Amino acid sequence: MDPEENPLANPNVRVMLGLMSSLTIVVVAVLVVDDTLLTGLMVAIAAVDAVVTPYILGQAIENAESEETRQQV
Repeated sequence: MDPEENPLANPNVRVMLGLMSSLTIVVVAVLVVDDTLLTGLMVAIAAVDAVVTPYILGQAIENAESEETRQQV
């Protein structure tokens, strides 16, 4: 697959995926979970997820691009 065809090659898409997954965790924590400690833990996990998800997806894209380059040579 060409890097231009891959939607994850766009950094904005990676950031939005991280934010959407974090938002989902926060919504569940606030609306469903009754325990204050668990809600706080879930919000903290969502904050980490918002930062880590785009980074990991970026590393995966870089790895896939380098694999394609090695296979073409």
